[in-house]
Amino acid sequence: MKKQLKAGAIRWHGKWAWLAFAALIIWAASGLLHPLLSWTGPKLAKFFPPSAKASAQQINQIPVILAKQQIEQALLVKLMPTQQGMTLQITESADQPRRYFDLSSGEEMPNYDRQQAKWLASYYTGRPEQEVLSTELITAFNDDYPWVNRLLPVYQVKFVGDDGLRVFVYTETNAQAGISNHYKARVQSWFRALHTWNWLQQLEYARVVIIALMMLALLAMTVTGISMLVMLKRSKKAPWQNTAHHWLAYIVCLPLLFFSFSGLYHLLQYATGDNVRGMRMAKPLTWDNQGLLASPVAEHASQQLALNGVSLLRDDQGQLMYRLNLAKSRDNSAKKGGHHHHHGKHQEQATAPSRQAIYDGIVVSDPAVYISAENGKQMPFNDKALAIALAQQHLGLSADKLSEAKLITRFGMHYDFRNKRLPVWQLSYDTPEGDWVFVDPATGILVDRLNNQARFEGYSFSFLHKWNFLRPIMERTSRDIVMSVTLAVAMMFALFGVVIKLKRRKRRRRV
Repeated sequence: MKKQLKAGAIRWHGKWAWLAFAALIIWAASGLLHPLLSWTGPKLAKFFPPSAKASAQQINQIPVILAKQQIEQALLVKLMPTQQGMTLQITESADQPRRYFDLSSGEEMPNYDRQQAKWLASYYTGRPEQEVLSTELITAFNDDYPWVNRLLPVYQVKFVGDDGLRVFVYTETNAQAGISNHYKARVQSWFRALHTWNWLQQLEYARVVIIALMMLALLAMTVTGISMLVMLKRSKKAPWQNTAHHWLAYIVCLPLLFFSFSGLYHLLQYATGDNVRGMRMAKPLTWDNQGLLASPVAEHASQQLALNGVSLLRDDQGQLMYRLNLAKSRDNSAKKGGHHHHHGKHQEQATAPSRQAIYDGIVVSDPAVYISAENGKQMPFNDKALAIALAQQHLGLSADKLSEAKLITRFGMHYDFRNKRLPVWQLSYDTPEGDWVFVDPATGILVDRLNNQARFEGYSFSFLHKWNFLRPIMERTSRDIVMSVTLAVAMMFALFGVVIKLKRRKRRRRV
């Protein structure tokens, strides 16, 4: 039996050699482009959205403006920081520009969404608005703004200059959705062509079958190679190329097993699995301006509360309410019972958050206050209750099936940076599909949804393909360096294998 296994491993290791070699070189070389872009691509000057505060008097203008402008339906109604200070932003359609209204005069700011995009682009890049070359509303994903960015519609704001800098901004939440330039676009096109074979996207079945065969070949080579390491003794008289190939195999055998298995799993999951992921806007809000909506902070107007934001939402009974996002406790000392959630060493990030803060955990402000839009009274409601209500509205998920609800303050394996929103609530349900739902309470948007299929594939891709198991012991840059060195060693290992195969073929021809 051992002889048969040994002979089989040697035979199949040789049969899969050329296809596996091609797969390894293609995907290892293109895989190196990912950390390369992370290190050398365009950088942002700021990583978190701009902030501003509004007084109670300004906030009380919300129902006045809605009545004055005869607006009785919208997807989202909220206050938004702009270049002019806090303004009222109204989203009437998910794929159309947002409308803005001055809180002092109550007048609309015509076509201001485009100006908001220019201001945000300048804010995130550090370049002056005078250098903006063009501003374009993007309503569909493309090569420069692929689907992994998730947010639509966005504005593409281009700047003058030889580098071709452009930034994508999502004015709904003032989020930066992507940044690119000529260099990054060129490298990304190489990555997509070599790593995902997007040039075959018009023949999707052919793309999946060919890539799957190459991944299977690499997986078979890795498994048979590990078998040979276990069963064969290394000859002391072997050529140096054989010796190098043998010792390098000990270094790369497990990484190659991880990469090939997780890559194949990722391919097949996205090709055959049900895609339940993606953002969902809240259902439209409706009201009757004949019965004017109550003022959001009528009871507290004299206290001059400092508020970071206000949005109009719907509770679990379908009643309209205002969500007041309070500033930090020291700004609202008049509010009794308020407290500030700290996250240890990250407290200082509230003033100048860095990119690392989105992975380490952000500071969370005081708990939001909910005010009835019917009578202006404070409601016994909170963000957790809102998230549960929204999950039921969006997906029909019953609160009886809820197993866990927790606040997410950092990006990680299940809720990654592509969602562009923090904090959010994660709701886990005891359903056959194993639903996990992520809800943004500030806007009432269902940001993402995971089921068992997507989550298990996520574990595989995060741990085996992106090596996030290293995160507890090293930061992102160190992890990327370790992965890059491993990929370089794997390509060297493959080249030694080819040299050995060619030498054997040459000897056979002589015989």
